[in-house]
Amino acid sequence: MKMVINVPDEIAHYEPELRYFVDTMVQKLHINRHKGFAEVTELHVLRGQVQDEVDEMNQAFTKESQFAFFLECVDVANQAWLVALKALRVTKAEWKLR
Repeated sequence: MKMVINVPDEIAHYEPELRYFVDTMVQKLHINRHKGFAEVTELHVLRGQVQDEVDEMNQAFTKESQFAFFLECVDVANQAWLVALKALRVTKAEWKLR
C-alpha cells in the first residue's frame, strides 16, 4: 500500500526529512506491533506512555548517540500518534469520563 501526502510549497524543501521520519515511524510501529495499538489501552494510560517516551528521549539526549536520540524522538511521535488515534475514536460519553 502506498500513501501520498501533499506537502505545502512552503515546506517542500523538508520533504526528504519528512519522508525519512515518517518511514522510520512506520518501521518502528511495525517492530513494536507486538505491544498492540491504541484500541485496547485506555486513554489515560496512553497519555502517560507519551510522558514515558519523552523521558526516554531526554535521557537519550544526554547519554546516547545522535541517532539513538533521533529514534527516541520517533518513539515520542509514535506514542503521540497512538494517543491521538485513541482520542479520535472514543465516544463523547467516554471522553466526558476521562
